[in-house]
Amino acid sequence: MCGIAGFISDRITPDEGRVIVGRMNDAQRHRGPDGEGVRSVCEAPTVVLGHRRLAIIDLSPRGAQPMVDSTERYWIAFNGEIYNFRDLRAELRSLGHSFHTDTDTEVILAAFVHWGQEAPSRLRGIFSFAIGDRDSGRVFLARDQMGVKPLYYFCCSEGFLFASEVRALLASDYVPRRLSREGLASYLMFGSVQEPHTLVDGVNSLPPGHFAWVDCADFVMQRYWSPTDFGNDHSFHQSNLEAIPDLLHDSIGLQMVSDVPLGCFLSGGIDSTAIAAEMQKANVSPVKSFSIIFDESKYDEREFSRIAASEIGTDHQELCLTGELVNRQIDSAISAFDQPSLDGINTYYVSGLVKEAGLTVALSGVGGDELFVGYDGFARQLQFQRLFGKCQHVPSGLRRIAASAIESAAKTEKAFKLASLIRGRTNPYFVARQVLAPTQITRLVKRELGLDPESWVTEWQTDSLSQSSHLDTINRISVLELQHYMLSTLLRDTDQMSMAHSLEVRVPLIDHCLVEKVLSVASHHKLDEKTQKPMLVHGCRGGIPDQCVYRPKRGFELPFEIWIRESLSGRVSDTMLRSNQPLFSRHEISGLWDRFSSRRVSWGRVWMLFILDAWITEHRITV
Repeated sequence: MCGIAGFISDRITPDEGRVIVGRMNDAQRHRGPDGEGVRSVCEAPTVVLGHRRLAIIDLSPRGAQPMVDSTERYWIAFNGEIYNFRDLRAELRSLGHSFHTDTDTEVILAAFVHWGQEAPSRLRGIFSFAIGDRDSGRVFLARDQMGVKPLYYFCCSEGFLFASEVRALLASDYVPRRLSREGLASYLMFGSVQEPHTLVDGVNSLPPGHFAWVDCADFVMQRYWSPTDFGNDHSFHQSNLEAIPDLLHDSIGLQMVSDVPLGCFLSGGIDSTAIAAEMQKANVSPVKSFSIIFDESKYDEREFSRIAASEIGTDHQELCLTGELVNRQIDSAISAFDQPSLDGINTYYVSGLVKEAGLTVALSGVGGDELFVGYDGFARQLQFQRLFGKCQHVPSGLRRIAASAIESAAKTEKAFKLASLIRGRTNPYFVARQVLAPTQITRLVKRELGLDPESWVTEWQTDSLSQSSHLDTINRISVLELQHYMLSTLLRDTDQMSMAHSLEVRVPLIDHCLVEKVLSVASHHKLDEKTQKPMLVHGCRGGIPDQCVYRPKRGFELPFEIWIRESLSGRVSDTMLRSNQPLFSRHEISGLWDRFSSRRVSWGRVWMLFILDAWITEHRITV
């Protein structure tokens, strides 16, 4: 796990390019405290690669990057881990390649030399990398199938820049610190910026399962993998269902490969408990596990994490997260956000706990709910789908009138969602996931910004919906969850908050080989009236304690409802009530604070706006 950066230009000298990439490297030092490298790959045009190293496999200096192949033509900067690198290395050796390190980096380079742009599809892991060609001056970029590892880019008249973090691109001094209107609409609607957008105008992410060829004249992007290629019931075979236990065991086992100490997050839910159980089966000594607990009993899950740790036999540690602790460290936590998010704070603190225990790698259950059909979100989605379908039988003119009437009188989040469903421009999946409805955003944001959130979401959702139109309802919701909520909230938050502590977090439940099989199983195998996520539970072959399987299901939440009214009240109210609001109507934002203070709305919108304001201030973003 590392950080990469690069610059391609026919206007900037190699010396200047190295300085620029050096600044970008410095901005993401936290991603790689174990080493740094900047290398000029080509001088006409200028191609410079940069790398920050977090050493996990082959800790020797031979693993330093950027790394060159034996011909000295191709250079690579790589972020992530390749779990099948030993199998690939054996295959490539049989094809005539030789190796001088025990790194997965060298295997990627040899795979690219041998298979070209087909190489990413052979990789099983989490990755983003850049390979520069000394002879042609071209750069090949690639990102892993699920989008676990980030890769951002920006194109301007001076050249093409890319990096693992948006803050690194800003540090180049070639990216204007200007707010993206699309990114803002996305953030306000969903509580996180939906890919490929960012909050910085002109900065985008390379989508998951894509590669791109870049030179001074062109940027050509191509998809090599997508979850929408699977999930059709007609492709179901009994063998897919029977393969799940072995694939689950294989995925977790492969992701335990490390030359540094590793552990796992353990909440006592099915996902994290499944991982801890499989890890412990493969270990002689107790696996180190970690969880967050709370004084507020409504949110605390220590009963289940302790049961799981005791039954499985892990060496368990806890951090009691209080409002006072969050208040003391809130500036550091906000600084960790490369892109702001409504969620993510919990990952920041548990990652700090793991790092303080001396570990560099942790396994997480992220993605289990989205892939294995967990939590009440799927039931809510189905309700929204049914209501949306009924509304489509009503003439559009009547729907607009009804929606407007509801919005004008609406005082609850449910009312605004109902109006969005009736209006019918936003797909019910996205309505269920929205924090603010388009009409609420229009009222909140100053008119002079010219924001049109409804037009944005209507256009943005079209591509995703068309790709998944062939799937049955449950598999379609699952794919949309993987492509949107998991990608743009869970995975991004996990990466940025863990890497702030120089901690690598691995996510074995969304190994792409496992995803392919699970999505190829018919939906009725994923539902059970008695058992949450039956495919995952059965896949663990009895390794999950019954108390964790049959516990009441609830999503992981922090006690922000309490904290914002108590420990964090001063900080948040100062932001919400200050007079010089650059983005929002003072009347609307003070009204929102009043409604929160009188318990008429929940904490989510208030916290989302607080985080956004702090992020804009820290990164000096202009409107």
